[in-house]
Amino acid sequence: DSKVVHATGNMTVNVAPLELYPGATSLPQTLKIALPSKGYYYFSYRRPLGFDSSLGTDYADKANVHSYVGGSWNTFFLGSLVNGQSFNGTSKKGFTVTQLAATPDYVTLQVIFR
Repeated sequence: DSKVVHATGNMTVNVAPLELYPGATSLPQTLKIALPSKGYYYFSYRRPLGFDSSLGTDYADKANVHSYVGGSWNTFFLGSLVNGQSFNGTSKKGFTVTQLAATPDYVTLQVIFR
């Protein structure tokens, strides 16, 4: 849980690759935003490292967006972002997450609630 940032307001956050061992980075590895119902949106940064060395171009070096609906162990892939691209989601107010930049060490995501 220490590697998860719960966004409840506007913020800009750097998210480390999910493939890193949690102790190898001081950065969070997941951005989490609550859905209006039971569930969450999850944003993670995926890199072709370690067990993901053969990660496809649809996912690699991008922020990946998943949703989770309570009562299931599965998440659902909704898409991935490149620099300058946004994802518009719903919460009690609605929100937009924009990928501002990507480096080998982290992706920078901006969250704006409406």
